[in-house]
Amino acid sequence: MIDTGASVTVVDERFAAQNAKLFTHESMSEVTDASGAVLRTPIVGMAAIQMLGAEFEASPAAIVDLSAVNAAVEQRMDLILGWPILAQGTLTIDHRLQAASFQPRSR
Repeated sequence: MIDTGASVTVVDERFAAQNAKLFTHESMSEVTDASGAVLRTPIVGMAAIQMLGAEFEASPAAIVDLSAVNAAVEQRMDLILGWPILAQGTLTIDHRLQAASFQPRSR
């Protein structure tokens, strides 16, 4: 899932626990969700990831319990990509073809 308005990527706490080597604890912070609810959550450094054939630089992420959201959707979400990932290039989504691509920005 993508969230162009998110200041960090959101990582499901179950996924983070299963992939602990990808994350380094940095701090605790209060974050506000789309409903306006405020919760205290760990902020971590997320290691560089590969997606859609591109490598994304390490970036900050918030660890959140997404179990309630995942119980209500057909396909489980482990990550909600925020601006630090999305700003690294151009993400193109073709809903008709059910395809996505990413073009990294020039360095």
